[in-house]
Amino acid sequence: MGFVEMKNTQKVFAASALVALAGTAFAQVTPGSFTPDAVDNMESYPGGRVFIGSLFGGSVPVVASPLNLASINIAAGDTWFDFRSSPAPQIQPTSGTKFGSIFGFGGIELNFAGIGGISAFSASLCAAGFGVDTIEFFDLDGNNIGTFQDFDGFGAGGIMETQSFTSTVAIGRVRIDGPETTIDDVAYAQGDLPAQILLYSEGLAGFRHEQSAADSLGLNYDHIISDTAALNSAIASGDYRFAIIHQPANNFAAGFDGLLSSFVSGGNRVHFSFWNLDASPSLQSTLGVASAVDFFAPRPVFNNASHPSWGAAPSPVAVSGSDPWNDNGDLMTAASGAEIVSTFDSTTGPGATIVANDNKTLVNGFEYDSMDASGVTRLLIAQIDWVRTAAPPPPPPGCQVVAFTGSDTKPILDNALAQAGITPDLRLFDDFFGLTNALNNPDFGLAVISNPCCFFDGGTPGALANFVANGNHVHMSFWNMDAEPSLQATMGIASAVDFFTQRPVFPQGGHPSWGSVTSVPIDPAPTPWFDNGDTMTPAAGGTVVGVFDAPGSGQGAIIVANGDRTLFNGFDYDSMDTSAVTNLVAAQLGWIGDPCGAGCYADCDGDGILTIFDFLCFQNAFATSDPYADCDGDGLFTIFDFLCFQNAFAVGCD
Repeated sequence: MGFVEMKNTQKVFAASALVALAGTAFAQVTPGSFTPDAVDNMESYPGGRVFIGSLFGGSVPVVASPLNLASINIAAGDTWFDFRSSPAPQIQPTSGTKFGSIFGFGGIELNFAGIGGISAFSASLCAAGFGVDTIEFFDLDGNNIGTFQDFDGFGAGGIMETQSFTSTVAIGRVRIDGPETTIDDVAYAQGDLPAQILLYSEGLAGFRHEQSAADSLGLNYDHIISDTAALNSAIASGDYRFAIIHQPANNFAAGFDGLLSSFVSGGNRVHFSFWNLDASPSLQSTLGVASAVDFFAPRPVFNNASHPSWGAAPSPVAVSGSDPWNDNGDLMTAASGAEIVSTFDSTTGPGATIVANDNKTLVNGFEYDSMDASGVTRLLIAQIDWVRTAAPPPPPPGCQVVAFTGSDTKPILDNALAQAGITPDLRLFDDFFGLTNALNNPDFGLAVISNPCCFFDGGTPGALANFVANGNHVHMSFWNMDAEPSLQATMGIASAVDFFTQRPVFPQGGHPSWGSVTSVPIDPAPTPWFDNGDTMTPAAGGTVVGVFDAPGSGQGAIIVANGDRTLFNGFDYDSMDTSAVTNLVAAQLGWIGDPCGAGCYADCDGDGILTIFDFLCFQNAFATSDPYADCDGDGLFTIFDFLCFQNAFAVGCD
């Protein structure tokens, strides 16, 4: 740990690769100036290297690709240097005191699809290290429509330069890739673009609350009123990526059900209300509705699940005094994979709104015209704003195990894994980028990490945060937690303070993660590391289960958090007594557990007992080529997998 830090997120020095500026222009996107419709000057974000999830007030998601965009505030002491100059200067924002930075060597994406695409884009940029800066543009179908590169990196001497582009087709996504490249004053325009958003209304002109909501959001849409044949043509045209449809009065034209099904299966988004959904099983299937039953008197709508599609809308949305319709909608149940996000009459009433298709569709089972005008408009604003940009729901926790070691001098982690009976599916040594990729892979459910030497890849903190948020498990030790507030937040740590000499560790509170281990003394040999870890305090939801120096010292050494799914050791294993620390880590791993209970592979249905239903479960998995059914691990599905499962069943479960 004694070498010089030459990057803002790592301790690895990148070699210079100075090459003349090069650019490649496609017909659709070319460099050019424009008058922006909106500018984000990055001043609304908190600084402190906190990751930014969206720009322009939340309407443009920032997608890790695979890295995150961090907020830097130089007025608050945040540093971000341009290491292409010597001495390395602090990079300066174009305006104000804040800017964003790609957190590592790699890329981020800005997704403009939810606002219907853009016709022009600009940003001020400056690289922080040697390497190529790249800006790529993609249309709304994901096709590359322009790539521009600066082989020296954008900017110079810590001063940003503005890059500005215009396009003849709608830009759906912009990817920016570079060496910790910084970004400020992001701007776009939408002039001279087709709408990309379709709005269909029918009914009373003064009651088109869906149109009021779209106007409040500033959406660029094409509006069809009471022309179901034109609606069919528009849905089939391929010109639109988002459809807002309110049909309170009549039925749709013949063929509409199939056209909407194709529209949704093509990855497009829909916000929908139809009075007669109960009479259309095909529309129900498309929109994630299992059943729909008519009701006739207006009913209030409640926020039953604190779903983000409610935004700041009031709950309940009350009924109005007027009731222009005899049939006011449908009580709904959700199909598999769909979610009820509002209910009628109370927070435990029948389904009023269903979200489905990986958050791309939202259907309301009520007529807007019969609801309080202000309340229903506010709800529609929140729903439309959410469904047009919502990310897919997180995948379920994975079952595979990744184990990572960063230059440990002893095989402690491998011995502890073996002692705990855990065989990693992926074993990494000093492969920091590989660790980030594994954390981003939904197949993995347990990450075992020991890093006493180095900085992680710039994308690791964000990847680890998502990994834990998705319900997965982490066992970890890292020497420099005091310098990583985002990692602290992920692992349930409120504060971390360096220490530099070896310190023994003792149990706190009789926690079961200690097993039969009573203490971990230090190794009498000199420590190989200058910085030996951190004394910690827990954040809300975290618990100290081990302390330094003596029992009851209050000097936090081990913290468990995230509903017992994460455990962090604030010490380097190499500095501790080898036998004792191996036994402790093995006990901890045994406590935190295999993510999918692989110790009882034969309990296929997960009910805790072995029955004929486990054989039926395995047979179904085999029939669908589920990876679970590859019992012998040869990558094939054969009779030998049945024999393997039969043997596992005969062995039983502990």
